Amino acid sequence: MKIAFITGGNTFWNREREIISILNKKADVFLIIMHQPSGNYTIEEISNFCRQNIIRYHVEDISHTRARNPMRFFKDYKLIRNIKSFKPDVIYIESCGSPYFAVLNRIMLGNKKTIIAIMDYMLHQREQESFNFNEQFYRFISTKFYKNFQFFSFTQEKLFQSDFSKKKSFVIRLFLVGTDLPRPDLSKEERMVNFLFFGRIFYYKGVDILIRAGNLLAKKYSNFKIIIAGDSESWSDEYAQLIENKSIFETDIRFIPKKCLPAYFQKADFFVAPYREVTESGPLLRAYYYNLIPIASDEDGFIEYIQDGKTGFIFKNKSAENLAEVMEKAIKFCFVIK
Repeated sequence: MKIAFITGGNTFWNREREIISILNKKADVFLIIMHQPSGNYTIEEISNFCRQNIIRYHVEDISHTRARNPMRFFKDYKLIRNIKSFKPDVIYIESCGSPYFAVLNRIMLGNKKTIIAIMDYMLHQREQESFNFNEQFYRFISTKFYKNFQFFSFTQEKLFQSDFSKKKSFVIRLFLVGTDLPRPDLSKEERMVNFLFFGRIFYYKGVDILIRAGNLLAKKYSNFKIIIAGDSESWSDEYAQLIENKSIFETDIRFIPKKCLPAYFQKADFFVAPYREVTESGPLLRAYYYNLIPIASDEDGFIEYIQDGKTGFIFKNKSAENLAEVMEKAIKFCFVIK
């Protein structure tokens, strides 16, 4: 089988390298990467990876022209012809690069063998605010004129099917990357109980709710810590000022390199996801990988993975009071309160 796999540079480098290297052993893959210089990778790194794994690839630099620039039409036309000459059996599109690409692919290659992958059918609030014309146009073209769709959670597929019941869709759940990272020693001595929040910090992820819950819990107990690790553009202005008891918080506000992940998850007992909204959660999968007990809001995207009281704990969304109660329950579940 021949597969043309079209994706963005960041998506490939952060999430798809492992799957592509395995897929290429089972099929003839032509990897097309839409490159933006703002990514946390270099073209040289991608080239080296593809050569080492004997992957046919093409890097399309989309940084020099706007998506609606007429010059992009000719570049995308040339790229579609390149894909067509490969004669793929399946065209998998996770990132199209421009509205022209979506239209040209539909006209020149059709939709019977094309699969449109959608990570977030329900957009997060920050995505809604930054969802520009090109992205809106691509969403319109893909949902209107294509018929095969892949989602990363059943929650998102259900939302899509409520709008497009006649379209074909299937789910391949979000997979964990970085399984080459070491796992911790599971034996833990009695010590401080550590709750971990890990990931980039945005309003929809509810870190402020976690901080308020920690403030409430600190009025009753002192043998726990809340570790917050991840990048934030507004930590000092919005979040740091909410902390009442600095002794129970341990913060590392920066981009966390992959090699540093084990240290945070090894130290933690519970993983906390206080999200106001969620589609899929990579950190949740990593928490399970490191045998952490998750505590998450009662959003459908979490309930799909967590059975309350069996595989984790669920609290009422947006309620710092209920989160504090669940965190207290979690501490009592595992340790004797000093």
